[in-house]
Amino acid sequence: MHKYKELLIMQLNIKKLTILLSVTGLAACNSGTTTPDSVSNNTSQTSALATSGNSKGSIKVMTTGQKEIYAPRDDGDLQPGGEIDGVRFISGVGGEADCIIDKTTGFMWPKNGKLLARDSWGDSLNAINAINADKNAPDYNLCGHNDWRMPNVNELETLVNYGVKSNANWLESQGFQNIERDKSYYSSTSDNLMYACPQDSAFGISLETGATTKVAKIINPKPYPSADLRYIQATLPVRTADKNSAYQVPQTGQMRILKPLNSGICGGDYTSPKGSDGDMRLGKVAPSTRFVDPDGNGMCIQDKLTGLIWLADASARSKFVLDTYAILKTPAPHLYGVSWENAMLTGVKNLNTEKICGKNNWRLPSVRELRSLANYNVNNNTSWLNSLGFTVSEYRDPGSYYSTSTSNLNGQVANPVVNPWFVNLAYLQVGGDTQVSTNKINDYLGAFPVAGGVLSKPSAKTKPELSDKVIFITQKGYSKFAGTSAADAICNQEATAVGSLINKKARFKALLLSSNRYPCNSNGVCGVDGASDWPVIANHKYITVGNNNSLSSNENGIFAGTYPAGLILDQFGYRQDKQFWLGINGIKGDANGNVSAWSYANLDGIWTPKNISGLWSRYSDNSAMDWMFPASVTSAGIGDNGYFPDSTYYMLVNKNTGMAFNNATLFANGKTSQVSRWVLANQGYTNEDSKLTYGVQYQTHLMCVQQ
Repeated sequence: MHKYKELLIMQLNIKKLTILLSVTGLAACNSGTTTPDSVSNNTSQTSALATSGNSKGSIKVMTTGQKEIYAPRDDGDLQPGGEIDGVRFISGVGGEADCIIDKTTGFMWPKNGKLLARDSWGDSLNAINAINADKNAPDYNLCGHNDWRMPNVNELETLVNYGVKSNANWLESQGFQNIERDKSYYSSTSDNLMYACPQDSAFGISLETGATTKVAKIINPKPYPSADLRYIQATLPVRTADKNSAYQVPQTGQMRILKPLNSGICGGDYTSPKGSDGDMRLGKVAPSTRFVDPDGNGMCIQDKLTGLIWLADASARSKFVLDTYAILKTPAPHLYGVSWENAMLTGVKNLNTEKICGKNNWRLPSVRELRSLANYNVNNNTSWLNSLGFTVSEYRDPGSYYSTSTSNLNGQVANPVVNPWFVNLAYLQVGGDTQVSTNKINDYLGAFPVAGGVLSKPSAKTKPELSDKVIFITQKGYSKFAGTSAADAICNQEATAVGSLINKKARFKALLLSSNRYPCNSNGVCGVDGASDWPVIANHKYITVGNNNSLSSNENGIFAGTYPAGLILDQFGYRQDKQFWLGINGIKGDANGNVSAWSYANLDGIWTPKNISGLWSRYSDNSAMDWMFPASVTSAGIGDNGYFPDSTYYMLVNKNTGMAFNNATLFANGKTSQVSRWVLANQGYTNEDSKLTYGVQYQTHLMCVQQ
């Protein structure tokens, strides 16, 4: 799609002529040590966007800790930021025994997450100041040091591991103790964004979930009213033990004097108190000219602080978004934006094919990479970015929520296959209460592609032994099958293209096609009737080619309940977890032993000797009866003629000739036993026929099972 490059260059060159960058102001916001305290949140000094060749950043963005791969070029696949070498946390000794040192950042933390009592933000600041100066304070001279502070939001965020289900459990496994689960920890960074009053709120981070949210400072005097008690948070002091650590944490940009957007409501300008972020302004100082045009075409902007190269247009209606829909041949939604899945698997792939700005390592940013674009000194971070030459969606248009390539593993609220981490670039919220409602497939968020930086792909995976049995997904998609033998031939032909992971003498049989291959149930009967030609061995572990993972069958030879969805990828990068890899649970055979209909295993439908009879009864109306097509439905290969029209679908349901439940039902022509169409049901509406979602798979990728 060369039009992408031509149109985007035209669009951004026009913008380049009309927008001037606040380069000097940007440096001022980030330096904190050379700018007078009276500098406004939104600086007025401007200069043209500098043109500069690619250069390394002055800092490296930390890796998130995510290791699992949910899509090609996602956070777990590329691990941007690089590996953290060796043991990260080491326990103090002697007088420092109650503290722990992070070798990655050089920070020292107290081990006890409940060292200080829960209190208001201001009183927590005072308690830390007392540790440093008040000899009567319980924790005076903690671990032999008197330079403790409340961490700013960037410092506190370094304690988050986005690759675990419980961050608190992970921290405690590293040597911390008593990490709060039900409260956030205060940062010393005040909230001055949008209509917030820095007098009233600050940023906090949950060290259980990893979410960055806004927390109340509580300004009422003690004893606190009962209504205020729920807003009290936890505090964990920090000090810098090594200023030359591998990962330098950047300044937040916050200054001593903050100017609220609604100064009258907030009571005027806000002076950052002693020990707060605006008072101390610690961290790596940004280059005086931070953002540059790396090749002079206006399409990309490089951040010289991190070295990352960003696509300049990241709006909800960007060329990246529009071309993604064009490739998919799908109309763009009303407010545009793009789903995580489409951005990752289609849009990013197109950027790399086109080599935009000469780069072929484009990706969606990790959650830490996207956070690096935050400025905590301004009233609106998206407006600030737009003043610097970017085109970022404002909070009203349709929202400044941007997807990251980091999947959310938090076990309490999210499913990593479904939920990505997001960053709100206007309010600078990361995750939070709405995290679980952000869906990779159905939600249309902003996309902010990035290239460059340090990438550290996982170490080479161990190849399976040739004696191991493997399964793989065919590299090509097929819309018609000419019987079982033809599908097997496809598998054996494509096995030669998969590579050295497969024994050249191995033979394969195919799944997911119309055949008499169905599982034997626990009663000793193979399927509903007829002999079994089922390719899957019962109680066997198969190596999944492409990611060195495994998939195990149960006692009936069904992949049920054990498959880590999303880890088998075809050559196009598509996640093969459309809820059909769990096996087949409903088969209807004709008098000749041919399959006339089948249905895929439900997510909770695991065949075992204890529950097989109950499950079969449950599905009897859907799977163990003759399914015949009305005359209006013609025979075709899978996916060939679109989807069932409403009238046809309702006729199928009303006549009990087919029913779509949680996952999928396949329909076959009664004469040839060729599978002709399938119907997908949205899990959220499985009990409401009128709201069922139905459609067609246009191409099917076979699962090939080694024999």
